[in-house]
Amino acid sequence: TMSDDHESDQEEIDIDALEDELLNDPELESFREQRMQKMKEQWQKREEMKAKGHGSYEEVTEEDFLKSVTGSEYVICHFYKEQFTMCKLADKHLNIIANKHFETRFIKLDAEKAPFFVTKLIVRILPTLICFKAGVAFYRLEGFDSFSDVAEFKTEELEKKLGQEGAIQITDDLMNQEFHAEGTERKSVFGFVESNDDDD
Repeated sequence: TMSDDHESDQEEIDIDALEDELLNDPELESFREQRMQKMKEQWQKREEMKAKGHGSYEEVTEEDFLKSVTGSEYVICHFYKEQFTMCKLADKHLNIIANKHFETRFIKLDAEKAPFFVTKLIVRILPTLICFKAGVAFYRLEGFDSFSDVAEFKTEELEKKLGQEGAIQITDDLMNQEFHAEGTERKSVFGFVESNDDDD
């Protein structure tokens, strides 16, 4: 009917007027500019962190270790030995976590090729994860015998542990998640770095 057509025209006019008002609203334009600036700053910060190795899991040498742990606010270093099964398991989990947690840099250091820092940081059990804030070690995880199933624990279990200690940022959902052993017996299957005085 004619009245329906008139209402429909009126709606179109109102929508056009609203769009025009929104497009020319100085407050909205200011908000858009602020939002764009914030997004640009976040992108630049992410690119800077990416250049430092964030978002990946990289091996460093003993010579690069200090520069690596002091170059980012949060760093997690995995001291490992190539032949140890549990170190390979740690690699698998840390690679996944590193890709999810851009806020922290993840690195690994071959314990056999880093005698100075193995001694300095008293690394005796492998795998050992040491978490640094502004270059200072504040938490270490030695072996994985505290997890629900040493040989087959979930990535989220390690992620939760690192989040609880403040090395990465995690969600409340993960923080509240419970993990339980599926088997009846827990076995320590990680290896040890023995000090010279144990060789007698």
